[in-house]
Amino acid sequence: MTRPAPDELPLRTLSATLERAAVERPDHPAVVDEDGHSLTYAELLDGARRVASGLLARGLQPGDRVVLMMDNHAAHVVTWAATSFAGLVAVPVNSAFQGGMLSQVLDDAAPRAVVCDAAHLGALRDAGAVDRAHLVVVHDQPANLAHGLVSLADLAVDTAALPSPRGRDLLQILFTSGTTGRSKGVMMTQAHLFAFSDPATVGAPTSDDRMLVCLPLFHVAGQWSLYSAWRAGATAVVRRRFSASAFWRQADELGCTTTLLLGAMADFLMKQKPADTDGRTSLTRIWMVPVIPEVRAFERRFGVQVATYYGSTEAGNVLNAGFGATVPSGCGWPRDGVEVRLVDDQDEPVAPGEVGELVLRTREPWELMLGYLDRPDATEEALRNGWFHSGDLFRELDDGQLAFVDRVKDSLRRRGENVSSYEVEREAMALDGVLEAAVVGVPSEHTEDEIYLTAVVAAGGPDEATLWEHLAGRLPYFMVPRYVELLDSLPRTATQKIGKAELRGRGVAGAWDCEAAGLSVGREGVRRSPATA
Repeated sequence: MTRPAPDELPLRTLSATLERAAVERPDHPAVVDEDGHSLTYAELLDGARRVASGLLARGLQPGDRVVLMMDNHAAHVVTWAATSFAGLVAVPVNSAFQGGMLSQVLDDAAPRAVVCDAAHLGALRDAGAVDRAHLVVVHDQPANLAHGLVSLADLAVDTAALPSPRGRDLLQILFTSGTTGRSKGVMMTQAHLFAFSDPATVGAPTSDDRMLVCLPLFHVAGQWSLYSAWRAGATAVVRRRFSASAFWRQADELGCTTTLLLGAMADFLMKQKPADTDGRTSLTRIWMVPVIPEVRAFERRFGVQVATYYGSTEAGNVLNAGFGATVPSGCGWPRDGVEVRLVDDQDEPVAPGEVGELVLRTREPWELMLGYLDRPDATEEALRNGWFHSGDLFRELDDGQLAFVDRVKDSLRRRGENVSSYEVEREAMALDGVLEAAVVGVPSEHTEDEIYLTAVVAAGGPDEATLWEHLAGRLPYFMVPRYVELLDSLPRTATQKIGKAELRGRGVAGAWDCEAAGLSVGREGVRRSPATA
């Protein structure tokens, strides 16, 4: 696939990307879903243009916002692409939203139109979207739609004259996970997502690949998988959801060669019971974000190579580490066109080897978010002093690679020492039987923070005291949690990140307390009261 020069702003758009692919590979499959739908690049281009024409014919104007509440399937892909061709602003919404959370997003987004699966129409109606929207389109509803609703099949019309979006134009609004509070709508330009999926990044898909897309398309990671495949002229194989038990079999059945996995997904795969088929897979290359501690064991067991990147909805693709260069906690080196620094809380650069917040700026215009929707204070805070502030703490390794330490708001200070919640979680999950773990700081009567660890364990897995003893033997004394609690599941945000704000508000009344159990740990090791010795 040819690649436009960085200064060709009109070409740095989703619609222009599909137009190029349809010229160069018209008959090559662009998207395949698990329902058996397959579209070539020529068919995808035609379908997107027809839906775009239908949206404009129904009274929408370029710049209007369109909520997409759809699961992963070919119709979602076509509709998302159509919003770009029509110059509309897509607002992909988590298909599990309902009630107050859905109402909040709809209030913030103020969409003029809604496109949804029939299964989600009830939640949208309860949230008031059906009554407020100028147009409501239902993907898979039978022909006898209620008054005022339009089927997606009937919406598509013969192609009319369509706008020509530019890289600076607003492509979509994606809502953050809300890990630290109310979700914020990130305003992403066409050039922003285009740069995120740049095939020049190390290990990106090639035209011969079949990219397995098992992350939701309302999330930027799912969109990265899809768009990266299109940038390369490859095939995107879209599945509704990730299944650890069926992952390898499904990938083989679909002939997939590469995919993107979140670190938690890779960890679930490692914790599956070993099978004779491990290592015999059509997948050869996997992007893992972030890299799990057992990355080398993962590669050996499953016969794949692992690469990684670091990015965010707000900043796009920032760091990359190619196949063979991945290390636990490592996120790679800055991609071409991005300048990064590690700074202290006064935005002064930290000394080499010290921990600092990652800040960045891009060489080309429009490759960072425009800001947070209707949140000027949050926008000013994130983009202060000419740099985007990631909110993530990093350390530079000897080879110049940047290693993730923690979220700024998740880092703790205990006994005069800084504590990385990420490092404590990683050690907890190294114990056999621990499936998930999350660490937050809670108030202490001794000032600073106490460490509160919650975990999900498998049947027959360790109890709280066993998990605590494991950590006491592997962590510096000041990083060992005081409180441990085993839960059936960890709270999740709308984008399935662990809800640490909820954990902080949970309180420790039901948690196991090492001090109450007569245990403590210091420089000399574990101390036991006479009653427990």
